[in-house]
Amino acid sequence: MSPPLLVGTRQSALALYQSHRAMDGLRAAGVQTELIKIKSSGDQILHIPLYELGVTGIFTKELDIALLDRRVDIAVHSLKDIPTQLARGLAIAAVMERDSSADILVHKGRLPVDGEPYTVATSSLRRRAQWLRRYPHHEVIDIRGNVNSRLAKLDANPSCDAIILAQAGLDRLGITSHSTQVLDWMISAPSQGAIAVVCRASDQHIRDACSALDHAETRLHTSIERAFLRELMGGCSMPIAARARQEDESILFHGCVHTLDGNREARVDMSFHQHDTDIAQKAAAEIRRQGADQILAEIRSHES
Repeated sequence: MSPPLLVGTRQSALALYQSHRAMDGLRAAGVQTELIKIKSSGDQILHIPLYELGVTGIFTKELDIALLDRRVDIAVHSLKDIPTQLARGLAIAAVMERDSSADILVHKGRLPVDGEPYTVATSSLRRRAQWLRRYPHHEVIDIRGNVNSRLAKLDANPSCDAIILAQAGLDRLGITSHSTQVLDWMISAPSQGAIAVVCRASDQHIRDACSALDHAETRLHTSIERAFLRELMGGCSMPIAARARQEDESILFHGCVHTLDGNREARVDMSFHQHDTDIAQKAAAEIRRQGADQILAEIRSHES
């Protein structure tokens, strides 16, 4: 009997849910698994906003090291947390079927109204910029922590009206204790809502085992979104949004880049044939034509 695959995971409730979901799929395919919990820097450094840490792969690097050291065989992540350039020797073995990619407003019973004061919390520059684009007079504050701790911070802060989270996270944890509204006007982060399995690139037998988890349409769409992010030389902390979705034989692509205050926007909404191999490059060229590179250069200059 083959030894079980050692599955590396972060220790948050959401990470554990995602890992167990991958393990269930592997077991259904006849692959035995064992869970290995590992602390990540992103889970331990909670007093600094993500965009100030200046580190790519803040939620993945400890698991990358565990893979390369052969302490685990696979690692399960939210795909949006994985840098577009993986550590040398690693590969994405599977991209599981995507859940909702939407952002959701979790509020205390009062929705935002134009012209009225409102305070919303988020740890994402992308969400901050898009919110201020729509509601320029609102206050946006930073918030860190896992989903449950952020909800607790919302409840404990009388001056905060709402927080913005990924709908997939709330759905996976079965959280229904708060009032919510899906932000269908907000373009999500590249690959938001998808779960990925990473392994050592040289372990073909593990890649073969994980192929049972792979969802072709999700892999295609998220690959386009991640390629768009890579074309713009952006990381997961930059205010870059991208969403590819299927419509008959076409792929509709939406992407945007904003200044941090939301005042300026570069945006692309394009339709491509589903077999077009240059979607990300064409979309990136169009958004650059609208000034995306200048906006991103200003943000990088501000951070340095």
